[in-house]
Amino acid sequence: MSYYRLRQTDIDGTTSYSPVRSVKLSSTVGAMEVYPGHSAQEWVVSSTLPAELLASKAAAVQVFDALGRVQKVEGTADDSATGRWALDLHTLPAGIYIVRLLTSSGAYSQRIAK
Repeated sequence: MSYYRLRQTDIDGTTSYSPVRSVKLSSTVGAMEVYPGHSAQEWVVSSTLPAELLASKAAAVQVFDALGRVQKVEGTADDSATGRWALDLHTLPAGIYIVRLLTSSGAYSQRIAK
């Protein structure tokens, strides 16, 4: 749990504080990894989230370009491992992309450079 408040200083030098707000940060470190696959155009999305969040109907993988546009990318779920997808990026030009994993518990994103 983290606690925050803002301090505002007016032009005349008076200072006021906002109410204290608490924020509970979830631990998503390691929830999703994206790394190169077997070929130069294949990338793998792997997640350690619980299997019920990663069932084929409950989870989806999307790829966005640097301008935030969804890219049409073939994403194939790995039948041998829950929470793993292979992305075929051969149709995309070199650049920066955001890979997003959507689950019922939230969205997880990672930036990649192709």
